[in-house]
Amino acid sequence: MINCTCEVESFCYSFYNLIVEINEAHSEFSKEFASEKQDALINLKRKQVNHVTQVNNGNTFSVDNLFLQLISNYREKLLYYTATDVDFESQYTDLILRTRTKESTSIINKLKYYLVGKNEAGKLPLNKCLNDLFGI
Repeated sequence: MINCTCEVESFCYSFYNLIVEINEAHSEFSKEFASEKQDALINLKRKQVNHVTQVNNGNTFSVDNLFLQLISNYREKLLYYTATDVDFESQYTDLILRTRTKESTSIINKLKYYLVGKNEAGKLPLNKCLNDLFGI
């Protein structure tokens, strides 16, 4: 049996509450985003990297404009949401927290890597490639 100190129990309790709040915030944000973008949404589990990217004859890499716009809108809304609607940093002062979203150029580079730098040649679900758009 492990004996927990008050300090460890406090940390575990804070960490657990943070996870619950992150899940609630994600659910709220996702529902709001989905209701605004109903017509443009795609299933990231079914859609593959090679469905939204390509390398042209001149070895020029490109990303589908509608997909790129959807991801950019998601990022922008997420940045605004985390800046105005959630404040994990001041709520959980016993934890050292920062939030971040993946930069647009990093998203494009990651899509390119999954298309041309991996053996699967883009035949991977987008959710596997873009699983780190937001981090805490």
